[in-house]
Amino acid sequence: REALDGFRQAQAGARVVVASTTLADLLLQRAEPTEASALLSDIALADVPPEQQASLLAMRGRLAMAIGDYAAAGTALSDAMSLRQQAGLDAWARMSEFELAELDARQQRWTEAELTLRPLRRAMLDDGEALDAANAGALLAAVLQAQQRLADAAGLLDDLEATAAKDALLGLRVDLVRAQQHPADRDAALAEVAQRAREMGFERIALQAERLRPSPAGPEAAAELQRRGLDPGNERLAW
Repeated sequence: REALDGFRQAQAGARVVVASTTLADLLLQRAEPTEASALLSDIALADVPPEQQASLLAMRGRLAMAIGDYAAAGTALSDAMSLRQQAGLDAWARMSEFELAELDARQQRWTEAELTLRPLRRAMLDDGEALDAANAGALLAAVLQAQQRLADAAGLLDDLEATAAKDALLGLRVDLVRAQQHPADRDAALAEVAQRAREMGFERIALQAERLRPSPAGPEAAAELQRRGLDPGNERLAW
């Protein structure tokens, strides 16, 4: 926040966007969407270069998706991807594709999400973007699992283990999907994911894990997500 205040005082537009979007993403992971949105509300797209415009649009799109405003999310994320493609920022354009695939998944458009994620993951791997590819793989596993293609999802999760061990957020994502694999101990597995996520400061993932629990903790977490202004999502998608 101190860096952001300094950039604002210096009227450093591009740096304000970088600092604002970084902090907004952190606040979203802490399940504080209102505070995250407030950081971005006063930044005018016309005041910053196209690359930062795309970053701002992408963050606004992720926030809109998180609160369940899917129409606004689709517009912002598509506009961000167009700007990145026009600027030749291929890796960032692929991240926009990933976010649009997540938007499809959250709306239970499983086929559309899968058709985007499979070639996207391959393209990321071919370009050496191992972490981005692993995130695409984790979302693909969640999409497969939502369609009850459990063996396919489990095999994909196994492939992601080595990369997931190097990144805390990805590791939680993989464990969240895997916790849904075994109904007999699902409640305990989801509770364990929620506890680890909370200890790391990822409150949104903690609540998402809890809302999938078959115990009374599930409805309680869904209510807490709504209280914070977040979309509880659908019970088929462990994401």
